[in-house]
Amino acid sequence: MKNCFGKLLIAMTLFCVFNTVESQESQNLVPNGSFEELYTCPEQTGDFDNLMFWKRKSITPDVFSYCSNNPFIQPPIILNTFIGVPYTGEAMAGIYTFSNFNDVSESFTVELIEPLKYGVYYYFSFMHKVPSLNNSSDFSCISKTINACFTYSINENVYQNCIYEYGDLDDEDLVEGEWVKRDAIIRGSGEIFLEVGNVYNIEQSVSYSFCPSSDIITASAYNLVDDFEMHEIIALPDTIYYCDSSSLIQDIEILENEKYYLNGIEVTTSSINYSIGLNILMIDFGNVTYFDTTFVTANNVSSASNSYEIILCEGESVNIENFFSGYNYDSILINGREQAVIENAGSYFLTLFNPCGYDTSFLSVVETKCSCNIFIPNSFSPNGDGINDLFRVYDHCENSDIEYERLTIYDRWGGVVSKSENRSEPYWDGKTSSGQVLPEGIYIYLIEYKLARYDGQNYQQMSKAGEINLFY
Repeated sequence: MKNCFGKLLIAMTLFCVFNTVESQESQNLVPNGSFEELYTCPEQTGDFDNLMFWKRKSITPDVFSYCSNNPFIQPPIILNTFIGVPYTGEAMAGIYTFSNFNDVSESFTVELIEPLKYGVYYYFSFMHKVPSLNNSSDFSCISKTINACFTYSINENVYQNCIYEYGDLDDEDLVEGEWVKRDAIIRGSGEIFLEVGNVYNIEQSVSYSFCPSSDIITASAYNLVDDFEMHEIIALPDTIYYCDSSSLIQDIEILENEKYYLNGIEVTTSSINYSIGLNILMIDFGNVTYFDTTFVTANNVSSASNSYEIILCEGESVNIENFFSGYNYDSILINGREQAVIENAGSYFLTLFNPCGYDTSFLSVVETKCSCNIFIPNSFSPNGDGINDLFRVYDHCENSDIEYERLTIYDRWGGVVSKSENRSEPYWDGKTSSGQVLPEGIYIYLIEYKLARYDGQNYQQMSKAGEINLFY
């Protein structure tokens, strides 16, 4: 993750030969987010269609601009006991989240510059102002029902991502007559539009509002909004490689009201110095925070040994990419050709490419006859006399390692009476998994295991089943 706030997006590259970090400015996905771009200057309330990109969805939201000649549209706008001026720039928008007098609520929408990507996180924010309370004004309510929702279509009231969806603004978030930032981290799922307004009916809206006037029938709640921003959070790669012993530094620009923390320590300079191993990066925006992690590993040009030997049983093959999976190689050539699987014995010349360059190595593949004999007895007597008290599995394997995964015991009706997993020497003591002693009789065993070569790269899944006679 490179930046949550918006003005900075850091593109991390693979650190090969040189430690290279690129910085570029992130694009605001909300077009005309501060309402500066107009087809013509608004000259009366309800001239919202004069805005570029934005569209009204319900009733008549307003746009206020210094370019207007109408004193009711040109800031400062006198709304009750506070003076409304744009948070930045020349313009702002106004909206009724509800009006009991007209039984209406207003909303408007904009198409994002690009759809939100599935599974990608975004930092979203806008500025919001509510009026001061005054019993004599029609702007007499402070509403907690200002919503910002992301949708697939402007024609359907189906909202995938909403902030402040259920009137969940805290009381301290409602600062009378002051601009306050509303922000959130949004996880994208293909949304195309942003809708701003009120998704509630009038009754719900009143329940989420402060209305000091006793005449609730005429109560209304008006809001000013400005500076909508949305920026993609570019995730850190799972692993960062670099190829020399110098420090790994990422240049950053720490903006106002934004703090960076690396592994719990605040970053106070204009760069982040990562360390080898796990790194936890946190960006604190004041109201919300975002976390990301990356694992930094030093990768030398030469990681592989000069030669390797693999033992294959007759008829087996080896996947070279799996064999070298722990060495951070991007691709491997076998005798100069792209080839993943070796099926025949012989000598092979390998070229192994990693983020820092390439290695060369020789591989000898030896084919041999393999055997692994498993002996499973057909009876045992868990009577405590020290003789044959346990049902055990015995093995003798040549050129193979055996790894037992699971031993399951069934009664004659197919019910599971005992199950054990990952024991180096599987056994059964004649009891259920809860320790209950079982009666004499015929039981069924199923032993699941795998045979692995000494190189640890090839294995064969195996299982055996049969009857076992339990007697005392």
